[in-house]
Amino acid sequence: MDKRWISILIIIILAICCGYLIVSSSNTVGNAIVDVNKSTVTIPHHFSVGSEEKDSIVLNERSGTAKIFVKDLGKISNFKKLFDKEVKSLSDNEEIDILKNTTNSTADFEYYTVYYQDYSDSEMYNKSITYLYKFNHTYLVKCDGFKDTGFLDSNLDLIINTIKLDYKKSQE
Repeated sequence: MDKRWISILIIIILAICCGYLIVSSSNTVGNAIVDVNKSTVTIPHHFSVGSEEKDSIVLNERSGTAKIFVKDLGKISNFKKLFDKEVKSLSDNEEIDILKNTTNSTADFEYYTVYYQDYSDSEMYNKSITYLYKFNHTYLVKCDGFKDTGFLDSNLDLIINTIKLDYKKSQE
């Protein structure tokens, strides 16, 4: 073989390896995305679209009871008040046990999450409510029917981190 063919073969092998590394480490490549108003959300593994409206979507776990509801509330700047109101209504209910109340902030976005269990449910599943402020929009993410809080956290993190603006739509 000529030296040129060996170098071409090496370049092709490197390109295939780089492509594999990009696909295996990406949250969005190879995963389905759905529209939520003027944004897109990556669907977590083991979930499918249950129902879809213009500004909201429900994702159902294929082999379980978990559901994730994502809604774009629009350009609301006082989302902290909405979250505090939600936490107050949960804490006023005697059948609800608040497990954890967290605040997370990065340079790009900020979100508040409350984890709770409802004693009126016969199954005692873990639930959460998250208010997220990202791209000058407020998003509401409700998770319900999770048996494991680790599974809930991983899916919630995936959704929060993969909400992106859909630049195919007008962003006014």
